Amino acid sequence: MNNKTIKILSRHNTLAEAVEAAKPDLSYNEREARQSINLTDRGYNRDRGTIAAFVCEDGKIRFVYQADIALLHEFSPFSSCLSDSPFELVFDQVDYLDFTGLRMTKNAKSRQTIRSLQAAPDNTAAGRCHALVS
Repeated sequence: MNNKTIKILSRHNTLAEAVEAAKPDLSYNEREARQSINLTDRGYNRDRGTIAAFVCEDGKIRFVYQADIALLHEFSPFSSCLSDSPFELVFDQVDYLDFTGLRMTKNAKSRQTIRSLQAAPDNTAAGRCHALVS
């Protein structure tokens, strides 16, 4: 396992707020980037929009959106895609993100395990659990 901890510089309710705070270079195609940000926040499906966003010390913007499980994703304005690579469990510890290095194959059983972790009463005490998608 490959653990790492990344400091959260600021927390936001939307991806748009995090982008405004971090001020990444969107000049390549700002209109397209803004449209992508708005669609992400709104959710391509109404119940799946952004629920939290973070500006991190490594210069990256990460955001959480709710599907059947809470998913953490890295914002990349011009090259964002999801792959079939395994989920990684990440814990939101208020001031930092703790990447556990624990990887789970993307399948129904893993999603159920993650859903159970996210629903556990001590989920907030131990840090909010997210599944990293890449």
